[in-house]
Amino acid sequence: MSPSLRPSRGTVVLLAAIVATVAFSVLQSFMAPLLPSLQETFDISTTTVTWLMTGYLLSACITAPIVGRLGDIYGHVLVLRIAMLVMTGGMVLQALSWSFETLLAARFIQGCGGAIIPLCYVILKRMLPEERVPFALGIVSSMAALGGGTGLVMVGLVVHIGDFHLAFWTASVIGALSSLVVFLGIPASTDERTRQRLDALGALLLAIWLSLLLIIVSQGGAFGWLSLPIVLMIVGALVAFVLWVWWEQKVDVPVIDIRVMRSRPVVWSNLLAFFFGIMMFTTQILFPQFLQTSPAQGYGFGLTVGGISLAMLPQTAAFGVGGLFAGWLERTIGSRMSIIIGSLFCTVGFSGLLIFHNNVVQFSSTIVLIGIGIGLTYAQLANVVTRSVPADKVGASTGMNTNIRNIGGAVGTTLAATIIMAPAGLQVPPIFNFAIGIFLLIGVSIAAMLCAAALPKDRDLEFAQ
Repeated sequence: MSPSLRPSRGTVVLLAAIVATVAFSVLQSFMAPLLPSLQETFDISTTTVTWLMTGYLLSACITAPIVGRLGDIYGHVLVLRIAMLVMTGGMVLQALSWSFETLLAARFIQGCGGAIIPLCYVILKRMLPEERVPFALGIVSSMAALGGGTGLVMVGLVVHIGDFHLAFWTASVIGALSSLVVFLGIPASTDERTRQRLDALGALLLAIWLSLLLIIVSQGGAFGWLSLPIVLMIVGALVAFVLWVWWEQKVDVPVIDIRVMRSRPVVWSNLLAFFFGIMMFTTQILFPQFLQTSPAQGYGFGLTVGGISLAMLPQTAAFGVGGLFAGWLERTIGSRMSIIIGSLFCTVGFSGLLIFHNNVVQFSSTIVLIGIGIGLTYAQLANVVTRSVPADKVGASTGMNTNIRNIGGAVGTTLAATIIMAPAGLQVPPIFNFAIGIFLLIGVSIAAMLCAAALPKDRDLEFAQ
């Protein structure tokens, strides 16, 4: 492990990691609010336009653990710089897109930056003094949630001025400036490299089963869950997964160490990432739909895109508040209890929406609780994973944790799309659909609380290195 930097330099590195994380999260969230207008612009079906979300998640899920592993081998700072440039390049190509096909290809390229946050985790763990690491990981993790909310607000404001091209050019500028900050703020001279080689077959098998799993989750409803293509993909995913597990236990230097992934804290942390991925992505689609529905339909507030952005702003700010308190809570009561509290905040917030949704103020005030819960939990999960795995496995392990959160996001996106689908003869879904969605999210948040309770106590987290 490289020696920690002097305090002033460490602060610069932390700020650069925060900028990279916020930029990644902002750019990741830019697409969702634009889907309706893109569907109209390119004259395509709802199923087709959702590939802009599915394609990105496919790319991010495939590349996150692999790029994280490349960082373990070739140096995390070098790989982070490349990931930032690739992500920015993907945004530029989206701004220049002249067809749906070129836009989709650009989304795949943008997704190759999916390992940016895990790489930041590893860099902070290596470069900062041990006593500053929990706070640093907490604030960076909460910035991921904050950035996602900020992106939704930002794109809502930008589309009032121009079309989707302007939104993507704005995102490109954000990507370019954040890349510059990373190049200047994080010194490559501190990189550590190994003589290990990438497990190519393990990476290929991982890519196959992850790709099939995400397509099944995101497109199963469109194809039909019992249709031949989906059944064949389920079989293929299972076969590829079994082969991958067998190979990763056989090879000397695997992409993902199965022994580490089977450890108790990592298993429960990955389940938590999955559940919070569902909550995060479901709310990003479900809440705007509720806010924009005309009151004439019996619910909703008839807000414009800009109004929706402002109504969601309190939750966005709450993401950051949760992260700011994460470090103090970790030192005071530990990561395990902090995650339990974060899950409890989400449960209370979702339950409150069943009652407090009669006006915008009620709605916005209630979702603040959800924002605090998600921000607090995102902050703590990184601490749990990085403390529970060997130093040379941190990049791949945190990449896999992010990956599983993305899979949860795909499930959440599919869930939300099903909920907001209007039955035949209706222009908007009935309020009953939203009630079912909220009850499901309450169940997910309770399941997350139970997973948090199953985590080992903080003193048992440290991996014997």
